[in-house]
Amino acid sequence: MRGIRIIATTIVLVALADATTAAAQNRASREAFFRCKDRNGQTHYGDSMPPQCAGMDTEVLNDRGMQVRLIEGEGTRLKRLEREAAEAKVRKEKERRELRDRTLIETYLTVEDIERLRGQRLEMLNAQYRVTNGTTLGRMRVNQIRPRAVIFTIDEFGLNRQDSLVWTDTTKVRN
Repeated sequence: MRGIRIIATTIVLVALADATTAAAQNRASREAFFRCKDRNGQTHYGDSMPPQCAGMDTEVLNDRGMQVRLIEGEGTRLKRLEREAAEAKVRKEKERRELRDRTLIETYLTVEDIERLRGQRLEMLNAQYRVTNGTTLGRMRVNQIRPRAVIFTIDEFGLNRQDSLVWTDTTKVRN
């Protein structure tokens, strides 16, 4: 009895393997046609990829003429890569914003804390801008104030020299 079960199981496994192989061959035979349009709009067909389809989007068709898959051409591939790069850039910017927001939320307890600190910093900046010509700051005397620079005269050991403090644009993102 046990021998018959083994033989029956073997027959079923062999039949299943044959069916799987036949299905794979059938699928491969159904993907037997290629179709593409060249730059002039002319459609080319073939059992193998037509030479006119090199570098173009080529559709693989089954025996009923239905598209089974698409072989991507160079132009489509470049557009896809550009789109993916743009999406990655947007995703990275979103992650950076979320990280900044999370940092603010973890650092401050309330919105009032953020506003209070902002007010304090604005007061400090306003105090720094109140410097005028002739003001002495330690060993430095302000000679001239320009839109993005302040020219100082520095007194050291009885000698005078001029130097400048130049402001850069802090709103630009540094890499």
